[in-house]
Amino acid sequence: MPHHDDPPTPIRRGQGIRLSTRKPAPLEPLDTSPPLPPDTPIARGRGLRLTSTPETRAPHIRRSAIQMASGVISYLQSGSGPALILLHGFGASGNFWRGVLHSLSPQHTCYAPDLPGFGNSPARNAAPTLESLAYEILAFADSLGLDEFDLAGHALGAAVAATVAGLQPDRVNRLVLTSLALRPFAPELLAMIVGRSPFDAALTMARPVLDLWRPWASLAMRAKATSQLLASQLMAGAPGDEQLWQSYLVDFANADGRAALTTYAAHADPTLIASLEAIRAPTLLISGKADRIARPAQAAAVLERIPGAQLALLEMCGHLPPIEFPDAYNTILHDFLCA
Repeated sequence: MPHHDDPPTPIRRGQGIRLSTRKPAPLEPLDTSPPLPPDTPIARGRGLRLTSTPETRAPHIRRSAIQMASGVISYLQSGSGPALILLHGFGASGNFWRGVLHSLSPQHTCYAPDLPGFGNSPARNAAPTLESLAYEILAFADSLGLDEFDLAGHALGAAVAATVAGLQPDRVNRLVLTSLALRPFAPELLAMIVGRSPFDAALTMARPVLDLWRPWASLAMRAKATSQLLASQLMAGAPGDEQLWQSYLVDFANADGRAALTTYAAHADPTLIASLEAIRAPTLLISGKADRIARPAQAAAVLERIPGAQLALLEMCGHLPPIEFPDAYNTILHDFLCA
């Protein structure tokens, strides 16, 4: 079992990472998870090298909390240097980024907040939207005194990160979006965005009952059958970081259910589409070729809307690159953010 205080291990070979800055040719239908065209050129000379980061002493990761006008934000912090804010996806918390904090702490001051309704950050009274979560992160950065920062997000966190970068593009220096999907034409998702109020109200009223169930839900999530079922949907194989996967299962059981609607609808949210087109920061997309949730064709739709964006496609990887291939993922982040 890996330990987050151990030095980074050398990168695995044969993981098939390909990089592209070219707009991909038309791909097959979304449910076929197509690869990029074979003639797509490899991006060179842009700082994306598959090399192991230098070995360093294990960083000190500490948990803190900030009281903001909207409520408390709990977060992990480590390292020194330029600020990097890391935003987790649905069912996770700031703990999702512990491996990244370990890897990037020598070069960055890393902040990994628990989004409202996840981890140790309490849910807000109003149901979360991409815009409300983006303003939470901007207020979080203001509270830390960060005028500018690098920003990275996974899944829901990637959609929030893109929204932040679109709302206030001058504040984001570099942007990394992992496992982000876009479906420009999805009438059923647009209908959900417009008509989600009754679902939000029902889930809000059910929260006291759900809170009583959560200790049992955590046990159920860690049961072998449940864990294997979720793993089969989220990952292409066994986790590369078993400890991080077990932590993810615990956090998943405690997530605010209303954010699931936000996550699902984000794939076609007009807020996201407008934000992508307003991004000005150098941007890297990271996508798993075997991702069943954010499929390669949907990642390509994101790529088309961000000027100059690059894509790193991980072979044999599903929806959770930091858990499935932590060494490769951390190296890609290091090389892009430190270029």
